[in-house]
Amino acid sequence: MTAPLLLFRVGWMDAYDGPAPIVGGGSHVVENGTGGEMWNFAPVGGRCFGYVMSRYFAGLDLGRIAAREGGDWEEGDELPGVDVGFFARSGPGAPQVIVGCYLGATVFHRAYRRRPDPASGGDPIEYLCEVDEDDAFLLAPAERHWTVPYAPVDGRGYPGQSNVWYGGDATPAAAALTAKARTYLGSLRGRRPAGPGGRMPPDQDLIRAIEDRSMKAVRRHFRSLGYEVRFVHRDNVGWDMTATREGEELQLEVKGHLGEVVHFELSPNEYATMRARAATYRVCLVRNALARDEVEVLVPIHEGNGAWRLRGDGVLIELAERVGAKASQVA
Repeated sequence: MTAPLLLFRVGWMDAYDGPAPIVGGGSHVVENGTGGEMWNFAPVGGRCFGYVMSRYFAGLDLGRIAAREGGDWEEGDELPGVDVGFFARSGPGAPQVIVGCYLGATVFHRAYRRRPDPASGGDPIEYLCEVDEDDAFLLAPAERHWTVPYAPVDGRGYPGQSNVWYGGDATPAAAALTAKARTYLGSLRGRRPAGPGGRMPPDQDLIRAIEDRSMKAVRRHFRSLGYEVRFVHRDNVGWDMTATREGEELQLEVKGHLGEVVHFELSPNEYATMRARAATYRVCLVRNALARDEVEVLVPIHEGNGAWRLRGDGVLIELAERVGAKASQVA
């Protein structure tokens, strides 16, 4: 099956691995000195997170590239297996060219997600697609030659003023560009993936190290608050620790991350238990667990429309219900 295709216009940078000189980054970059696209090829916890400024900040309309089984797309829905090409101009009057791509990315409908600023940990930055870092490919500036036509100059059907182009076959020009872009992006798979290539492999020793550090961090946190903490993670009860203090009992589910971005899942048992014990159930998030011991305590919230979220100190986590639930930061 042919992968859906999206093209995103971004500002021109050499590396896209953090704040650095950028050409054509838009008014937000001019006013704030930083922007989400600056991090598009900076892996975090083995993933890359892609940003583009969509029109009116409305996000992506997935209905334009794929039908949703069972009904219309809803805000925050995910579509995996999308090829995303990033293109930019090196300066005024220069052609717009492909600078890199994500192959087989997951994209979100009508919603940006958030993650901590990798540089400062301050205000969150947004993203609207993500991919394994091994499937993110960035071209060196000297290799950026594949030209993307511009509708006001080259004709109807090509990318125009919008920073998001959905491909397709609405015109012969669009159909031809879609086919050619899909072939070209696929040819980049043999290039060196984005990032330094030095991340630790996801082996069992690494997983155990993250779990161990996270569990100990959460135990220390609740002991410092006067709780007695007992491990129950091997008992299949739907949480990892029980914390008690003066007759109060909390059920603690521990989620540790290699990086900063919220990307955990609740198993069916954990999710069902969370809903049944929402008043006393806490999801304890430890970001960048091998480097830090900071614990974020998240409280379940049942929304009026039947959806569940997790709220912490200045953090809102959306739960996308499957058989269990997948988490992602939205505010």
